[in-house]
Amino acid sequence: MRERGIGFKQAVNEALRQGLGTDRVTRAFVTPTHHLGQSRWPLDQALRVAGDLEDEELVSQSRLRT
Repeated sequence: MRERGIGFKQAVNEALRQGLGTDRVTRAFVTPTHHLGQSRWPLDQALRVAGDLEDEELVSQSRLRT
C-alpha cells in the first residue's frame, strides 16, 4: 500500500480481483426504488405500537402456558 500510494480498501479490492482472476471494473449495483404513495397509517409511533403488540402477545402466550 505504501509503495503504491493506495488505501487499504483499494489494496484489498485489487488483491481480491487478482485472486479471482478478474481485472475488469464492474459498474456499481443500483437498487431501483419506487414511490409507493402516501402511507395509510401514521408511522411516527410505529415502534411504540409494535412494542405494545409484542407485549400483548407475550402476555397472551404466558396465560396459555399456565
